[in-house]
Amino acid sequence: MERKVKSTHEYDAQIARANEANALLSNPILNEVLDKMESEATQKMIDSLDQAQRELQWHKVRAVKDFKQELKMISATGRIAAEKKKTAGSQ
Repeated sequence: MERKVKSTHEYDAQIARANEANALLSNPILNEVLDKMESEATQKMIDSLDQAQRELQWHKVRAVKDFKQELKMISATGRIAAEKKKTAGSQ
């Protein structure tokens, strides 16, 4: 199967998305809010005697972790796109 070579525009779009993701990942207010949400949900999960409440809090923790992971994946994709663009430009 032949791989399709991406255009400079496609690389630029991925790099731009990565820059936005990096800005969010390094935003102190966003990180403060996400850390607080995760910490509070974890504590409520530990303290709760109700299984439904524990599960709800677990889902909140997972959502925060998944959100952060998605931003990291976008960032990594942009880094790879930048490397490929650089390699493609030097050929």
